[in-house]
Amino acid sequence: MRPRCTCSGPASANVYPLNERALSKLGIGPVTSRVVEHGTGTILVARELTSDSNWRVLLAVDGSDSSEQALRAMVRHFNAAAIEVTIMHVVETPWIHTGLNQNLFDYPGDVFDRVDPEIQLEQELEREARGIVEAVEKQLFNYVLGLKSVIREGNPGTEILGEAEAGDYDLIVLGAAGSSDLKHQMLGSVSAKVAAQAPCSVAVVRLEE
Repeated sequence: MRPRCTCSGPASANVYPLNERALSKLGIGPVTSRVVEHGTGTILVARELTSDSNWRVLLAVDGSDSSEQALRAMVRHFNAAAIEVTIMHVVETPWIHTGLNQNLFDYPGDVFDRVDPEIQLEQELEREARGIVEAVEKQLFNYVLGLKSVIREGNPGTEILGEAEAGDYDLIVLGAAGSSDLKHQMLGSVSAKVAAQAPCSVAVVRLEE
């Protein structure tokens, strides 16, 4: 049975069907790009499906409110019992030197007391990543047709696109936060980058204020 998409009404999603041949060479047009970057609600940039039966969905999560909303939107808009989901979290490479102090990582009785601060930071990020992924796994366990997870390190947009290319997915689902913070301005929008360059459909879920 093919997955059911319920995002037909204007209140639930904005759908942009695109020519997949043009996309492979040109990406998305300027209008669609601006809608992805600044639109509200759930924006579905549609490309040709690769599966004839069950959809393969890449759900990108980072533990944020927008990420949680993306999870809820995926469950709400699609027949979860007919999709195979890969949960993906990217441990983002630090974009500035943090200059963290040793005292910030002093955990009495913990192995962190005897480890270099940079290694401590890396281990803490890995621990956080596992916690984020496991929390989503618990929400989807016994609810979707198939479930697995991957954790990568690097630039989120680049890593998500790399997994999408390698995994032959039909859909990427990810959240999008506001664009006013300095980090966003320097690194650009992950959701816009993924929507423009992904080889499959992309659902960008904007955080509702």
